[in-house]
Amino acid sequence: MTKPYVRSLNNNQYTLLLAVYSLRFSTRSILSQYLGIANNTSLYSRLRILQKHGFIASHYHKDYKLAGREAEFYMLPKGLRELRDADRLEVSDAMVAAVYKDKSVNPDFIRQQTLLAQIRSKLVNTYSDVQAFTTRDIQALDYFPKPRPDLFLSMKNDNTVSRFFVEYVPTSVASSNLRKRLEYLTRYYDEDHWGDTSTPFPALLFIAETGLAEVGIRRLISRHQYHSDTDISYFTTTQKAILNMTADDDAVWTSLDDPDELLPLSDM
Repeated sequence: MTKPYVRSLNNNQYTLLLAVYSLRFSTRSILSQYLGIANNTSLYSRLRILQKHGFIASHYHKDYKLAGREAEFYMLPKGLRELRDADRLEVSDAMVAAVYKDKSVNPDFIRQQTLLAQIRSKLVNTYSDVQAFTTRDIQALDYFPKPRPDLFLSMKNDNTVSRFFVEYVPTSVASSNLRKRLEYLTRYYDEDHWGDTSTPFPALLFIAETGLAEVGIRRLISRHQYHSDTDISYFTTTQKAILNMTADDDAVWTSLDDPDELLPLSDM
């Protein structure tokens, strides 16, 4: 019995498939921002074709419409294999195995991933000289921390390049877990894994879900700094401040040294 004919994907469809994988969970609006294209029927049709052929799937429940919430798209193993077979992405067996989990992850995790995609878009749209990489973009690079940062930023400023690890901290995260993450990042720094890149160690940017959470994060970092001996630079902000940031009003970060001074990313 012959297999049904499946038309090869075109370049635009491959680009969309790569975006869905990179962002892990994304909506039409997010994909439109990520790709710099209109959120119209053309994008809708491309997503439907990818779904029809089993390359991607979506989370969508009956209460989404009332909540004004869009469907969240995610990669299926067949889609990842398609990217590998088309030489669009280096794909390991571990990467394929990992995407199986996305069908049944916690709804809170999905919301956090779409929020991170919005934060990424806000940073890229605010700064033309910023490159922003997701966890999946850097997953195969062994010199990054484990687990990977939520985002990795590279920003060209005159003749220098500044780099940042971005960590999002929801209010549900226990203080003990954040403390362990800080301890791990200090060990990572001391063991000089980043030295493989021959570039300065990135600054750590913590985005708190709320202003009250930011106060707690700063307190934990200050205590940790007192007991450690590193040159790591720490900065904090809130989810609201990032999402409301504009090119003309981008000073949203505070350092541990001067909590009263707001800094733009370009000055850090």
